[in-house]
Amino acid sequence: MKFLSVHRIGKQVPGKPRPIIASFSNYPDRESIMSLRKNLEKNSGYGIGPDLPKEVSGGYVETSHSKLKSIEARKEGKRAFFSRPEPYKLFVDGPEIK
Repeated sequence: MKFLSVHRIGKQVPGKPRPIIASFSNYPDRESIMSLRKNLEKNSGYGIGPDLPKEVSGGYVETSHSKLKSIEARKEGKRAFFSRPEPYKLFVDGPEIK
């Protein structure tokens, strides 16, 4: 597994681990690490997750129109998500909405 860069962020606080940011050179390597999240104990204090800006929801950039549709669908109790390979595609209970 090759990394582009690995570094810690934030100030050191006694008794708390500092987050580590790792940039992967291959997407499959990133996905294999992300799949290991389920193996962590719930109250271990450790976690694995993507480092995303606030404007990005669920890990994928949303257009404002699609974002509104996903919010409306979730309020109706439907499952709404964006496709990983094609982030502009919104899925609500399965089929694509354009």
